[in-house]
Amino acid sequence: MKDLTDTPALKSKDGNPQAVSIRIEPRTMSKAKGTRRHDFRIGKLPKYVKADRVKLNRTLMPLRPLGQIKKENAELRIKASRQRAMKQNAPVIMSGIITFGTVAAKLFESLPIEQQDAAFRELAKGVASELNTSGVAVASSPIATPRSRPA
Repeated sequence: MKDLTDTPALKSKDGNPQAVSIRIEPRTMSKAKGTRRHDFRIGKLPKYVKADRVKLNRTLMPLRPLGQIKKENAELRIKASRQRAMKQNAPVIMSGIITFGTVAAKLFESLPIEQQDAAFRELAKGVASELNTSGVAVASSPIATPRSRPA
């Protein structure tokens, strides 16, 4: 998932234009910091980002400090009777992206912003439940079509 958010959508004869997919992967503390800065547009904007569209981004759930998350992970290890300390390169968060096929994107964009936000929150909580975790933070960008880039 390294550069998925930087990759424009490609037309594929095998792709399902009505599909919505979620891809997640673990992040170490150092990668989590970079991911958070990227997803929540903290600091210098990447060159591919249209600065005038950044105002369209929304933070749908509050950020939890990464140090707090790491501490909670350590507490879970103690509860699980782990003998060793957490590795330096151990994952501390799961990071993900929601992708829309072209038809699904148009349908989703036609919903009022409040409904879009509610859908993202519900989806994030569902993924967190599947992963057996409670902490979730969600940033939303306008849906990028093959002709537009994310904000």
